[in-house]
Amino acid sequence: ARIQAARKDGSVGFEVEDTARLPFLHTDPEKLGTVLRHVVRNAVKFTDVGAVTVGVHETDGGIEFVVRDSGPGVPAALRERIFE
Repeated sequence: ARIQAARKDGSVGFEVEDTARLPFLHTDPEKLGTVLRHVVRNAVKFTDVGAVTVGVHETDGGIEFVVRDSGPGVPAALRERIFE
């Protein structure tokens, strides 16, 4: 995704927040990696100008992955279906 962002002639920045102090996560690393790659790549793909930031934070009883971008966003009509 960082390379994909760089190909946009410097108009899209890419940042990964510090993740040094996270608890161990019991998951399928291949499936988690696939999902995160798709979400991050889509964020970069649909952001023409601005930035994409990826972060992960410990929450009460879990971990939350966050992808923020300055793209147009997902249309309201599709949000429920996408995030089922």
